[in-house]
Amino acid sequence: MPTSRRVMNRKKIEEKWTLVLDAEPSRGFRSLILDPRCKAEIFLGINQKAERSLMLRLPDEFSPYIRPVKKEKISIDYMADSRFLILALHDSQFNDLFDDLVLSFYNSITNIPDPEGHTNEFLKIFSKWVQLFEDQVGNRLSSSEVQGLYGELCFLKSRILEKSEIHIDHHLESWVGPYDRGHDFITESCNFEIKTKSADSQTVTISSEVQLEPELGKDHHLVVYSVLFDLENGGSLSSILLDIRGLIESKLGDVSILRKALQKKSLTFENVRDYDNYRFRVKSVSIYDARRNEFPSIIKSNIPENVSKVNYKLNLYGLDNFVVERRDL
Repeated sequence: MPTSRRVMNRKKIEEKWTLVLDAEPSRGFRSLILDPRCKAEIFLGINQKAERSLMLRLPDEFSPYIRPVKKEKISIDYMADSRFLILALHDSQFNDLFDDLVLSFYNSITNIPDPEGHTNEFLKIFSKWVQLFEDQVGNRLSSSEVQGLYGELCFLKSRILEKSEIHIDHHLESWVGPYDRGHDFITESCNFEIKTKSADSQTVTISSEVQLEPELGKDHHLVVYSVLFDLENGGSLSSILLDIRGLIESKLGDVSILRKALQKKSLTFENVRDYDNYRFRVKSVSIYDARRNEFPSIIKSNIPENVSKVNYKLNLYGLDNFVVERRDL
Protein backbone atom coordinates (compact mmCIF):
# COMPACT_ATOMS: atom_id res chain seq x y z
CA MET A 1 0.00 0.00 0.00
CA PRO A 2 1.50 3.38 -0.94
CA THR A 3 2.75 5.52 1.90
CA SER A 4 0.63 8.47 0.80
CA ARG A 5 -2.54 6.69 1.83
CA ARG A 6 -1.38 6.79 5.42
CA VAL A 7 -0.26 10.40 5.76
CA MET A 8 -3.52 12.30 5.35
CA ASN A 9 -6.05 12.79 8.13
CA ARG A 10 -8.52 15.39 9.31
CA LYS A 11 -5.96 17.16 11.49
CA LYS A 12 -3.62 17.66 8.54
CA ILE A 13 -6.49 18.93 6.42
CA GLU A 14 -7.41 21.48 9.11
CA GLU A 15 -3.76 22.63 9.20
CA LYS A 16 -3.77 22.98 5.41
CA TRP A 17 -6.77 25.32 5.51
CA THR A 18 -4.80 27.64 7.81
CA LEU A 19 -1.88 27.63 5.38
CA VAL A 20 -4.18 28.34 2.43
CA LEU A 21 -5.03 31.73 3.95
CA ASP A 22 -1.37 32.77 3.56
CA ALA A 23 -1.12 31.67 -0.08
CA GLU A 24 -0.90 34.23 -2.89
CA PRO A 25 -4.25 34.74 -4.65
CA SER A 26 -4.55 33.64 -8.27
CA ARG A 27 -7.64 33.71 -10.51
CA GLY A 28 -9.82 34.59 -7.52
CA PHE A 29 -8.50 31.77 -5.29
CA ARG A 30 -5.92 31.24 -2.62
CA SER A 31 -4.93 27.60 -2.98
CA LEU A 32 -2.47 25.00 -1.77
CA ILE A 33 -1.78 21.49 -3.01
CA LEU A 34 -3.09 18.90 -0.56
CA ASP A 35 -0.33 16.30 -0.96
CA PRO A 36 2.49 16.61 -3.54
CA ARG A 37 3.02 12.84 -3.41
CA CYS A 38 -0.49 12.07 -4.58
CA LYS A 39 -0.86 11.02 -8.23
CA ALA A 40 -3.70 13.50 -8.66
CA GLU A 41 -3.16 17.25 -8.31
CA ILE A 42 -5.62 18.02 -5.50
CA PHE A 43 -5.78 21.53 -4.09
CA LEU A 44 -7.61 23.17 -1.22
CA GLY A 45 -8.83 26.61 -2.19
CA ILE A 46 -10.55 29.63 -0.65
CA ASN A 47 -12.25 32.16 -2.93
CA GLN A 48 -12.89 35.88 -2.48
CA LYS A 49 -16.08 35.11 -0.53
CA ALA A 50 -14.01 33.04 1.94
CA GLU A 51 -15.73 29.90 0.67
CA ARG A 52 -13.80 26.64 0.75
CA SER A 53 -13.22 24.51 -2.34
CA LEU A 54 -11.79 21.15 -3.26
CA MET A 55 -9.97 21.55 -6.57
CA LEU A 56 -8.69 18.94 -9.00
CA ARG A 57 -6.31 20.14 -11.71
CA LEU A 58 -6.53 18.22 -14.96
CA PRO A 59 -3.79 17.92 -17.61
CA ASP A 60 -3.97 19.94 -20.83
CA GLU A 61 -4.52 16.88 -23.00
CA PHE A 62 -7.62 15.84 -21.04
CA SER A 63 -10.78 17.85 -21.78
CA PRO A 64 -13.86 16.39 -20.10
CA TYR A 65 -17.37 17.73 -20.43
CA ILE A 66 -18.65 18.55 -16.97
CA ARG A 67 -22.19 19.81 -16.45
CA PRO A 68 -22.20 22.40 -13.64
CA VAL A 69 -24.42 21.56 -10.66
CA LYS A 70 -25.36 24.25 -8.15
CA LYS A 71 -27.05 23.40 -4.85
CA GLU A 72 -27.73 25.73 -1.96
CA LYS A 73 -24.79 24.50 0.12
CA ILE A 74 -22.45 22.97 -2.44
CA SER A 75 -21.69 23.12 -6.17
CA ILE A 76 -19.44 21.60 -8.80
CA ASP A 77 -18.05 23.23 -11.94
CA TYR A 78 -15.20 22.94 -14.43
CA MET A 79 -13.07 26.01 -15.16
CA ALA A 80 -11.65 25.26 -18.60
CA ASP A 81 -9.24 28.22 -18.63
CA SER A 82 -7.44 27.07 -15.47
CA ARG A 83 -8.07 23.33 -15.98
CA PHE A 84 -9.63 23.06 -12.51
CA LEU A 85 -12.58 20.92 -11.53
CA ILE A 86 -13.96 22.73 -8.50
CA LEU A 87 -16.25 21.46 -5.76
CA ALA A 88 -17.23 24.52 -3.72
CA LEU A 89 -18.84 24.83 -0.30
CA HIS A 90 -21.20 27.80 0.17
CA ASP A 91 -22.00 27.51 3.88
CA SER A 92 -19.24 27.56 6.51
CA GLN A 93 -21.48 25.72 8.98
CA PHE A 94 -20.69 22.61 6.94
CA ASN A 95 -16.89 22.97 7.17
CA ASP A 96 -16.56 19.87 9.33
CA LEU A 97 -18.57 17.79 6.87
CA PHE A 98 -16.56 19.22 3.96
CA ASP A 99 -13.31 18.06 5.59
CA ASP A 100 -14.74 14.54 5.74
CA LEU A 101 -15.56 14.80 2.02
CA VAL A 102 -12.00 15.94 1.25
CA LEU A 103 -10.50 13.05 3.18
CA SER A 104 -12.87 10.57 1.54
CA PHE A 105 -11.90 11.82 -1.93
CA TYR A 106 -8.20 11.69 -1.09
CA ASN A 107 -8.42 8.10 0.18
CA SER A 108 -10.41 6.95 -2.84
CA ILE A 109 -8.26 8.61 -5.47
CA THR A 110 -4.74 7.85 -4.22
CA ASN A 111 -4.22 4.65 -6.18
CA ILE A 112 -6.03 5.76 -9.34
CA PRO A 113 -3.33 6.56 -11.95
CA ASP A 114 -5.15 8.39 -14.76
CA PRO A 115 -6.96 11.76 -15.10
CA GLU A 116 -10.16 10.14 -16.36
CA GLY A 117 -10.28 7.97 -13.24
CA HIS A 118 -9.60 11.02 -11.06
CA THR A 119 -12.45 12.93 -12.71
CA ASN A 120 -14.90 10.06 -12.43
CA GLU A 121 -14.09 9.63 -8.74
CA PHE A 122 -14.49 13.39 -8.18
CA LEU A 123 -17.98 13.30 -9.71
CA LYS A 124 -18.85 10.12 -7.81
CA ILE A 125 -17.86 11.74 -4.51
CA PHE A 126 -20.07 14.74 -5.28
CA SER A 127 -23.05 12.50 -6.09
CA LYS A 128 -22.53 10.42 -2.96
CA TRP A 129 -22.13 13.34 -0.56
CA VAL A 130 -24.41 16.06 -1.96
CA GLN A 131 -27.48 14.94 0.01
CA LEU A 132 -25.55 15.31 3.26
CA PHE A 133 -25.16 19.04 2.65
CA GLU A 134 -28.72 19.83 3.63
CA ASP A 135 -30.13 21.37 6.78
CA GLN A 136 -31.39 18.66 9.11
CA VAL A 137 -34.94 19.27 10.23
CA GLY A 138 -36.69 16.69 12.39
CA ASN A 139 -38.19 15.97 15.74
CA ARG A 140 -35.86 15.92 18.72
CA LEU A 141 -34.99 12.43 19.94
CA SER A 142 -36.61 11.29 23.18
CA SER A 143 -34.46 10.14 26.11
CA SER A 144 -35.28 6.49 25.36
CA GLU A 145 -34.34 6.98 21.69
CA VAL A 146 -31.00 8.53 22.70
CA GLN A 147 -30.35 5.60 25.04
CA GLY A 148 -31.24 3.09 22.34
CA LEU A 149 -29.05 4.80 19.76
CA TYR A 150 -26.14 4.85 22.20
CA GLY A 151 -26.37 1.07 22.52
CA GLU A 152 -26.41 0.61 18.75
CA LEU A 153 -23.31 2.79 18.42
CA CYS A 154 -21.59 0.81 21.19
CA PHE A 155 -22.24 -2.37 19.23
CA LEU A 156 -21.03 -0.79 15.98
CA LYS A 157 -17.82 0.33 17.67
CA SER A 158 -17.25 -3.14 19.12
CA ARG A 159 -17.73 -4.70 15.68
CA ILE A 160 -15.17 -2.34 14.16
CA LEU A 161 -12.66 -3.12 16.91
CA GLU A 162 -12.89 -6.88 16.37
CA LYS A 163 -9.88 -8.49 14.72
CA SER A 164 -11.35 -9.42 11.38
CA GLU A 165 -10.60 -9.47 7.66
CA ILE A 166 -13.91 -7.71 7.05
CA HIS A 167 -13.41 -4.18 5.71
CA ILE A 168 -14.71 -1.46 7.98
CA ASP A 169 -17.19 -0.28 5.32
CA HIS A 170 -19.00 -3.63 5.56
CA HIS A 171 -19.39 -3.11 9.32
CA LEU A 172 -20.77 0.38 8.69
CA GLU A 173 -23.17 -0.88 6.04
CA SER A 174 -24.41 -3.66 8.34
CA TRP A 175 -25.90 -1.01 10.66
CA VAL A 176 -29.40 -0.67 9.23
CA GLY A 177 -31.32 0.28 12.37
CA PRO A 178 -31.82 3.91 11.27
CA TYR A 179 -33.35 2.67 8.00
CA ASP A 180 -36.15 0.73 9.76
CA ARG A 181 -35.35 -2.54 8.01
CA GLY A 182 -36.65 -4.71 10.85
CA HIS A 183 -33.31 -5.48 12.52
CA ASP A 184 -30.55 -3.21 13.80
CA PHE A 185 -27.62 -5.02 12.18
CA ILE A 186 -27.75 -7.37 9.21
CA THR A 187 -24.73 -9.49 8.22
CA GLU A 188 -24.31 -12.51 5.97
CA SER A 189 -24.35 -14.99 8.84
CA CYS A 190 -26.26 -13.29 11.65
CA ASN A 191 -28.83 -10.58 12.34
CA PHE A 192 -28.63 -8.57 15.55
CA GLU A 193 -31.27 -6.75 17.55
CA ILE A 194 -29.78 -4.22 19.99
CA LYS A 195 -31.55 -3.19 23.17
CA THR A 196 -30.32 -0.75 25.80
CA LYS A 197 -31.89 -0.82 29.25
CA SER A 198 -31.29 0.71 32.62
CA ALA A 199 -29.01 -1.47 34.75
CA ASP A 200 -31.71 -1.82 37.40
CA SER A 201 -34.33 -3.08 34.91
CA GLN A 202 -35.02 -6.70 33.91
CA THR A 203 -37.07 -5.94 30.81
CA VAL A 204 -36.54 -4.69 27.27
CA THR A 205 -39.18 -3.48 24.83
CA ILE A 206 -39.70 -5.41 21.61
CA SER A 207 -41.43 -2.96 19.29
CA SER A 208 -42.48 -5.20 16.40
CA GLU A 209 -43.17 -8.79 15.43
CA VAL A 210 -40.13 -8.85 13.11
CA GLN A 211 -37.41 -7.74 15.52
CA LEU A 212 -36.84 -11.26 16.89
CA GLU A 213 -37.91 -13.10 13.73
CA PRO A 214 -35.00 -15.33 12.62
CA GLU A 215 -34.01 -15.36 8.98
CA LEU A 216 -33.69 -18.76 7.34
CA GLY A 217 -30.11 -20.03 7.47
CA LYS A 218 -28.82 -17.25 9.72
CA ASP A 219 -28.20 -16.85 13.44
CA HIS A 220 -30.24 -14.26 15.32
CA HIS A 221 -28.87 -12.56 18.42
CA LEU A 222 -30.49 -10.23 20.90
CA VAL A 223 -27.78 -7.95 22.33
CA VAL A 224 -28.68 -6.18 25.57
CA TYR A 225 -26.64 -3.32 26.99
CA SER A 226 -27.23 -2.48 30.64
CA VAL A 227 -26.30 1.13 31.33
CA LEU A 228 -26.14 3.61 34.16
CA PHE A 229 -26.99 7.26 33.62
CA ASP A 230 -23.73 8.99 34.56
CA LEU A 231 -23.47 12.68 33.75
CA GLU A 232 -19.93 12.95 35.12
CA ASN A 233 -18.15 9.87 33.74
CA GLY A 234 -20.54 8.53 31.10
CA GLY A 235 -20.21 8.61 27.33
CA SER A 236 -22.46 10.65 25.05
CA LEU A 237 -23.63 10.18 21.48
CA SER A 238 -21.12 12.80 20.37
CA SER A 239 -18.19 11.16 22.17
CA ILE A 240 -18.81 7.67 20.83
CA LEU A 241 -19.35 9.07 17.33
CA LEU A 242 -15.97 10.80 17.53
CA ASP A 243 -14.42 7.45 18.52
CA ILE A 244 -16.07 5.73 15.55
CA ARG A 245 -15.07 8.50 13.14
CA GLY A 246 -11.47 8.14 14.36
CA LEU A 247 -11.59 4.41 13.65
CA ILE A 248 -13.04 5.03 10.19
CA GLU A 249 -10.26 7.49 9.45
CA SER A 250 -7.48 5.17 10.68
CA LYS A 251 -8.88 2.21 8.73
CA LEU A 252 -9.46 4.24 5.53
CA GLY A 253 -13.21 3.73 5.66
CA ASP A 254 -16.01 5.75 4.10
CA VAL A 255 -17.46 8.05 6.75
CA SER A 256 -20.34 9.03 4.43
CA ILE A 257 -21.92 5.63 5.22
CA LEU A 258 -22.11 6.60 8.88
CA ARG A 259 -23.24 10.15 8.15
CA LYS A 260 -26.11 8.93 5.92
CA ALA A 261 -27.33 6.58 8.65
CA LEU A 262 -27.26 9.43 11.18
CA GLN A 263 -29.12 11.64 8.72
CA LYS A 264 -32.06 9.24 8.96
CA LYS A 265 -32.30 10.34 12.59
CA SER A 266 -31.85 14.01 11.61
CA LEU A 267 -28.41 13.90 13.24
CA THR A 268 -25.02 15.25 12.21
CA PHE A 269 -21.66 15.29 13.96
CA GLU A 270 -22.47 18.89 14.82
CA ASN A 271 -26.04 18.85 16.14
CA VAL A 272 -25.54 15.60 18.05
CA ARG A 273 -23.87 17.70 20.74
CA ASP A 274 -27.36 18.91 21.63
CA TYR A 275 -27.74 15.56 23.42
CA ASP A 276 -24.58 15.81 25.52
CA ASN A 277 -26.72 16.02 28.64
CA TYR A 278 -27.47 12.31 28.14
CA ARG A 279 -24.45 10.31 29.26
CA PHE A 280 -24.27 6.57 29.83
CA ARG A 281 -21.84 4.17 31.40
CA VAL A 282 -22.15 0.60 30.16
CA LYS A 283 -22.24 -1.82 33.08
CA SER A 284 -22.63 -5.05 31.13
CA VAL A 285 -23.58 -6.52 27.76
CA SER A 286 -25.39 -9.83 27.28
CA ILE A 287 -25.93 -11.63 23.98
CA TYR A 288 -28.87 -14.04 23.70
CA ASP A 289 -29.47 -16.72 21.09
CA ALA A 290 -32.91 -15.63 19.89
CA ARG A 291 -33.01 -18.21 17.11
CA ARG A 292 -33.73 -21.14 19.42
CA ASN A 293 -37.34 -22.31 19.29
CA GLU A 294 -37.73 -22.07 23.06
CA PHE A 295 -36.71 -18.40 23.18
CA PRO A 296 -39.76 -16.41 24.35
CA SER A 297 -40.88 -14.08 21.59
CA ILE A 298 -43.81 -13.00 19.46
CA ILE A 299 -42.75 -13.27 15.83
CA LYS A 300 -44.50 -12.72 12.53
CA SER A 301 -44.44 -16.37 11.49
CA ASN A 302 -46.31 -17.44 14.66
CA ILE A 303 -49.18 -14.96 14.73
CA PRO A 304 -52.25 -14.51 12.50
CA GLU A 305 -51.72 -12.49 9.33
CA ASN A 306 -54.16 -9.80 10.42
CA VAL A 307 -52.15 -9.05 13.59
CA SER A 308 -49.46 -6.38 13.22
CA LYS A 309 -47.57 -3.61 15.02
CA VAL A 310 -46.91 -5.86 18.00
CA ASN A 311 -45.26 -4.22 21.00
CA TYR A 312 -44.40 -6.05 24.20
CA LYS A 313 -42.04 -6.28 27.16
CA LEU A 314 -39.56 -9.15 27.31
CA ASN A 315 -38.51 -10.11 30.83
CA LEU A 316 -34.89 -11.30 30.80
CA TYR A 317 -35.11 -12.98 34.17
CA GLY A 318 -34.57 -16.72 33.82
CA LEU A 319 -33.11 -16.52 30.30
CA ASP A 320 -29.53 -17.36 31.27
CA ASN A 321 -29.73 -20.61 29.30
CA PHE A 322 -29.94 -18.57 26.11
CA VAL A 323 -26.89 -16.40 26.86
CA VAL A 324 -24.03 -17.03 24.42
CA GLU A 325 -21.82 -14.27 25.80
CA ARG A 326 -21.87 -11.92 28.76
CA ARG A 327 -19.36 -9.25 29.68
CA ASP A 328 -19.23 -7.04 32.75
CA LEU A 329 -17.62 -3.69 31.93
